[in-house]
Amino acid sequence: MFPKDYILREIIDEEFEQLGFQQKVSFEGVDIDSIKGLVSAGLGITLIPEMTLVDGFLRSTEKVPIIEPEVTRTVGVIIPRERKMLPTVSIFYDFLKDFFSILDRYQM
Repeated sequence: MFPKDYILREIIDEEFEQLGFQQKVSFEGVDIDSIKGLVSAGLGITLIPEMTLVDGFLRSTEKVPIIEPEVTRTVGVIIPRERKMLPTVSIFYDFLKDFFSILDRYQM
């Protein structure tokens, strides 16, 4: 698992507490690849963001989707206030604003 000062760890701990489940954390780390390596070595299981699995799975591991409870986290974007953004950064920022304004229309 991630250390206790990581937001993902806080989210997981809160969900477990609400379910009345007490996890036993054997290893903590900040490097996703190291955490996946520990799982691959048979030293436990972990909960990590799905996006960290885009490169595939290590040997002897498999992805198991969590259906319930639905666990989410919020991410944000920060931009410089006192200097102009580079053109490529500005294009990406505009894309994000447009994308999420469209996505918001479909949220319930």
